Formats: sequence, structure tokens, C-alpha cells
Amino acid sequence: MLLTHSDFEKLLETREPTAEELTAINAYCPMGSDPWEASELLRFPMMASNNLIHGSLMAWDETALTTMVASYPGCPLMIDHEWDRCEKTFGMVYDALLYSLPRVSEEGMRKLLSKSPNPSEDRAIIERDGYHQVLVFAFVEQSHPGASDVLYGRRANVSIGANFYGKSYCPICNTPYEDENCPHYPPYMMGWVEEELLTPYYRRTGKIDSLECSFVFAGNCRQARILDKSLTAFVMA
Repeated sequence: MLLTHSDFEKLLETREPTAEELTAINAYCPMGSDPWEASELLRFPMMASNNLIHGSLMAWDETALTTMVASYPGCPLMIDHEWDRCEKTFGMVYDALLYSLPRVSEEGMRKLLSKSPNPSEDRAIIERDGYHQVLVFAFVEQSHPGASDVLYGRRANVSIGANFYGKSYCPICNTPYEDENCPHYPPYMMGWVEEELLTPYYRRTGKIDSLECSFVFAGNCRQARILDKSLTAFVMA
């Protein structure tokens, strides 16, 4: 699914859900309760993850991101990944999609790489695999005390919370690190093995079971945040 600039303008024109979105949201209304009204809700799109190198020197592949998207609807929106505190639940994710670009324009490349600490590796990922962005759509009731924090940008950066079932791959050999033909080690082994054997990042592939999306001060994925009208966190082409 490719969204146009006008699609995003419509999404950002109002924070109230459209009739179609309200139908999707009300699928999560508790049984026996009256359906929610659009005027009661604040909804917002977020760029939650991508296949570039994160702060932990890890990069998801398309397979992992696809399973992340499939398992996101119905997950809670939280604060700071505090899973053992129900009062930290802020809202709910009602939809998600993977926005994939087989190629990225030079303008898009400049946007992505200008602040990247790993520009050559990120460019190589995009040129080899394309660019994949996880869009998550969430809502919270207008009366929630934290809703104004979203409206005025005090809560903007986000981070995923999930269980991962898969393998870590060497980006040089394109095989799991445990493969006997791979002489390399992931970067988190620094201090345990010779430095020249470390890869600049490691790639994760497999199944992601999404559990929640949290507002955080600074997330592992540098681009992960609520979409604003300037679309600073999102590349369309």
C-alpha cells in the first residue's frame, strides 16, 4: 500500500478518526459498551520502526517487520515500556501497515542519512533491500490527561515492545552467526573477541510478536515518532 502526500494531509488535517477508522476502532470496544464516537477520540499515526540500523546496532529485515505489523492491531499504547504497571497504558493500536519502497530518491536518502551515525551501512541496506517503514495508527480518549501531551508534541518519540523469535544474521556473510563458514561476531561481542572479527551491525530475521508501543524520551529507532505535518520522520519516495 502506497500512501500519497494528500493521503497524509488528510490524516493530519484532523485528530478525530474518519468513519472508516471509527469502525476499525470500535472493533476493540468492550462487549456491552456503547460504541465510541469520533468526537470522544484522538487518533494519530506513528512511524514505529524500519529496517535501518538502530541505536543498538541492530537492523530488522522485511520478514521481521511484516510479522510486527500483522500482530500490532489491538496492542496497547504505553509509557516507557512499563509492562508491570497497568496505569502506564495510554491508548490502543487499531491498525498498522508496512510502507515499502523498493528504491529511495536522492532527496529521501539525504533525509535519512544526514543524521545517521552509520550512513554508508544504511545506504547499503536501502540499495540492497529497499526501505521499509512500519506505520502504526493509535487512539486515546480526548479526556485522557495525557492527550494534550500528544497534541502539543510533549509526547512524540516512540519505541516498540515485542517478543522476538528468530535469528541474528551476519550482514557480511548473509548467514546466521553460528554458521561454521561465518568467521564474524555481532558488535555486542566487543571486548570478548578480536575487534576485526566484529560486524558493524547485525540483522535480525524471524517472527516478531508485537506487545505494545511506548512513548519514550529517546527510542532505539531514531526515526520512530508521531508523524507531524513536516513528515520529518517519514520518507514517501
